[in-house]
Amino acid sequence: MPIRIGGGSGGLNLGADIDVALATTVTLYPGSGDNLFINLFNSAEWVFTLDASDVTSPTLTVTEQAP
Repeated sequence: MPIRIGGGSGGLNLGADIDVALATTVTLYPGSGDNLFINLFNSAEWVFTLDASDVTSPTLTVTEQAP
């Protein structure tokens, strides 16, 4: 299932032209216009953690929610 984080017309635009690996932190680039891709192979609950404490270099981590 592809996930896209993008802003459309004037909204949030954080991207990186990469495949997001589970439990790995990736750096996003504000205004990049690139898409993120992630493949989720089971129907678990997923946690998307966006850390924007550095607004010039926010990060995203995707992890599986523990049962």
